[in-house]
Amino acid sequence: MNDQLVLSNPSIELKDYYLSFYQEWKQSGEDMVPWVIEKDPENFEDMITWLNHNKQGVNTNGFVLIQLFGY
Repeated sequence: MNDQLVLSNPSIELKDYYLSFYQEWKQSGEDMVPWVIEKDPENFEDMITWLNHNKQGVNTNGFVLIQLFGY
C-alpha cells in the first residue's frame, strides 16, 4: 500500500473534505486548535478568501500571518 500525505492550500475543490473535518471536530467537543479552524465555514468561499488574505498579509489587523494546510 502506498499511502501518501499531501499538504494542500485551502481551495473550493476541497470544500467537502474540509466540511467533513470541521463537523467531525465540532461533534467531538474538543478544543479547536489551532484557533483558525474555529472560523465557521458556512460561507466557504469567504473563508477561503479570508485565509488567502491572511496568508498574504492582507487585512491582518496587526495579527501574525497564518497558513492552514492539510484538509
